[in-house]
Amino acid sequence: MNAPGKNFLKVTGILYLIIHGFDMLIVLLGMDNASLGSKLEAYTSFPLPVLLFNDLCGIFVGIMGIAYCSTLEKAKVLTGIAIIVLVWDVVFLIADFSWSSLIFLFLPILYLIGAVKNKNVA
Repeated sequence: MNAPGKNFLKVTGILYLIIHGFDMLIVLLGMDNASLGSKLEAYTSFPLPVLLFNDLCGIFVGIMGIAYCSTLEKAKVLTGIAIIVLVWDVVFLIADFSWSSLIFLFLPILYLIGAVKNKNVA
């Protein structure tokens, strides 16, 4: 069967992998380097374990989106993941607001659109 949300899920999954992979690399390198660590603390008010957990979840979401982008049977699972990620990102946005953070709300919205498109066909 044709999965109409395949492109949404694949593209957002790749973007999740790239963004959260680089972010995790920066966070892990910042743990050893004091100057980068102080810049990271000034950048966000979250502790390092929360940032690492967020990046691991982002990598997981990206892998799930890429792996199951054309699988209609997993559309409900991807929809649930998309809703959880959207709520998580809104909580992050409320806790540490900046106007540039609004850009990162588009990824879970696009992920949700792709998952819902697949769910409607399934």
